[in-house]
Amino acid sequence: MNLLRTTAAAGLAGLSILLSAQTPQPAQWSREIPDFNKNAYQSQLACADGTVYGSRWFSQPISAQLIKLAPDGKTGSKELVLPHKKKHNAFNAFVMIGGKPCIVYDDWDKKTGVLQLSLQAYSPALDPEGPPVALGSIPLNPKSYYGSSILLSTKHSADRTKTLIYYDDIQQGSVKLGMYWVVDENRELLWSGAYRIPVVALGSSTSTWLANDGHVHVRVKAVGLEDVKTKEKKDGTEALRTQAMPWRNMRTSWYEMFGETFNKWEPDTEDGEVGWNLSFANHGNTNMLAGLRTTGSGKDITAEWVVLRLDDGLSPVMVGRGPAKAVSGEGALESAVVDEAGNVYVSMLFKESTYLARIDQGSSLAWEHMLAWNNPSFFLYKGQAFSMSGIAKGKVDKVLAGEAFQTVQMTNTTEVPMAIAVGPDGKDRRMVLLPEEEIRGFMSWEFNPESIIDCDCYTNLTPKTKGFVSIKLAE
Repeated sequence: MNLLRTTAAAGLAGLSILLSAQTPQPAQWSREIPDFNKNAYQSQLACADGTVYGSRWFSQPISAQLIKLAPDGKTGSKELVLPHKKKHNAFNAFVMIGGKPCIVYDDWDKKTGVLQLSLQAYSPALDPEGPPVALGSIPLNPKSYYGSSILLSTKHSADRTKTLIYYDDIQQGSVKLGMYWVVDENRELLWSGAYRIPVVALGSSTSTWLANDGHVHVRVKAVGLEDVKTKEKKDGTEALRTQAMPWRNMRTSWYEMFGETFNKWEPDTEDGEVGWNLSFANHGNTNMLAGLRTTGSGKDITAEWVVLRLDDGLSPVMVGRGPAKAVSGEGALESAVVDEAGNVYVSMLFKESTYLARIDQGSSLAWEHMLAWNNPSFFLYKGQAFSMSGIAKGKVDKVLAGEAFQTVQMTNTTEVPMAIAVGPDGKDRRMVLLPEEEIRGFMSWEFNPESIIDCDCYTNLTPKTKGFVSIKLAE
């Protein structure tokens, strides 16, 4: 089933974008950020109108600040006036909404344990802009909560019209409490809710997405105790006995939340398939799950790519499937994105490569590759599937040559920031964003696609230089 028809003109437009592929320009190193503290925690950076923004927060003394890098290369910082209390930093999150840097902060009532959340936008001069938006509250036990920082997570919808602010770090037994707030581009609260999400048993991990229609989708992966050898502890609870590779018994559940809506789908229990390695993806008002489905284990694994449309009630309908011939072995860290024409890109990390496939309009395989690359998180940029990563300096030549290398490395060696761009025809281009001789002693790098998508530049904050390094991608 085609998700969207495309025209010949659209195809030619995509080709012209590919031909004008982006090239990294010489790095620009900023001056030091005023009042820079190397020991601060820092947010990912975001960009609007050529200005890069971020935030930093401190435990001693308790404070938080906004920082920026202007198009002319000047840096700026300003301390945020927040209702901090003794042993409690009121800063919760930094996020870009509607092209404005925003801060989520809380006001803590020590007697009740309740945190009242507010969302405040700031101007390019880093001054508060407009009144704060009251989001809601997080109720904590005043007898057990002593003021530790509460950091919230954020997500944008694919069309960037909505922003999700959420907190899901409260867990009791096999149930996690998830609290969600969704706002529009003007920071108006569209809806909020709190839900009890079963996380099965052991070693659970959650991934969260916000759909263009404002619905929240959560994937939960965990080891089911009924599938592994367990033992009973003295307190009556169960624990996993030592065994090799318990992740082979992982189970996956999907949840959909929106106001009173709370739907669940358990793919691993429906038809006996071993692994459903799916990610959420958006195409206009169509919600999808896409990725790889595997059977068998070890050398006997067979895989197929799958695309499912999510109908009302979290009822997936298969719209495309076929053999993933390039896949061998066990992978992890899957990802999926959809372009404007409805073509789906699915990727997954393996021991010595990253699998990437394009499924035209969600129904037929255009191409598939095993790339010498260690980050399966691709995003769409200038008509290409784009990914960034830090590559150990000894592996750079192998990546440029397309040779296989160990994708998971435990090393303290210097990393070189690199990128890979894969065009609609499947041809890839690898590039060094910052050569090793220009790294200035900085070893690791953060990668956030927002500054690339919004301002055509990769920007990183480097404690070594107490400032920014910015690399413009120009034609």
